[in-house]
Amino acid sequence: DFGSAKSLFVLHHGAGHSALSWTATAYHLKERMQVHNMAVIALDARGHGHSRASDESDFSSDRLAKDFISIVDACMEDTAIEKLVLVGHSLGGAVVVRSALDRKWKELKGIVVMDVVEGTALAGLSDMKGILALRPVRFASPDDAVKWTMETKSSRSLQSYKVSVPSQLRQTEKGDYIWRTDLYSTSKYWEEWFKDMSKSFLSVPAGKLLMLAGTDRLDKELTVAQMQGKFQLQVVGDSGHQIMEDHPEVTANALIAFWDRSCNVFIPKPLVKKGSGTG
Repeated sequence: DFGSAKSLFVLHHGAGHSALSWTATAYHLKERMQVHNMAVIALDARGHGHSRASDESDFSSDRLAKDFISIVDACMEDTAIEKLVLVGHSLGGAVVVRSALDRKWKELKGIVVMDVVEGTALAGLSDMKGILALRPVRFASPDDAVKWTMETKSSRSLQSYKVSVPSQLRQTEKGDYIWRTDLYSTSKYWEEWFKDMSKSFLSVPAGKLLMLAGTDRLDKELTVAQMQGKFQLQVVGDSGHQIMEDHPEVTANALIAFWDRSCNVFIPKPLVKKGSGTG
């Protein structure tokens, strides 16, 4: 129930993560919700977090977009929402872009893509299985998983990872913990997730913000488009891939500023000179 809220942020996490990846950012957004008459919701995608689906092996772009569209439509039904902003991190960025083009919500005012760019994402796919192979398969406890995450990602936010990491695990019958999402099984979908993403992002008929942990992540197409002013770019320094966890307050401030620019722009009607009628 969003009450009388007029604006809605919908947050989509990246592969292997969960809605709780947004906890710290949502906390800072909540401080501003009543002032700006807005609401925020984060979701667990198929095969992630606490979600349950009849087929948790289908991670195709089409399936993920349909899931997301269904959730957003359900959230919008019978509400006073007039302004919609979609935010996606990594894989979530690809999902919100695809969904925005497929569904074309009339309330859509902006999309935010966080730390994913088609060129660098596709170029890095060849290394992904090697990176996954370095992850522990099992943990004795969620605390051990949090400790491993902090050590390997040099996170700036222990509190955030204490909340988000346990949601990425599931307990086995033996009592230990394994990853909730089998990222190896998603590998056949990796290329389709990001293929043509830059062109699709630029085609969304709404305000656009790209948040990156470094300018080196920009590919050629987006570099040219950014120079032409086709989207807003914000680089968050001293951050890892999980920008919203490493710098939640900076992320929240950026989202609010983007919302303000994209949702509250007054476009005056063209003036009609007297005597210019056709009658």
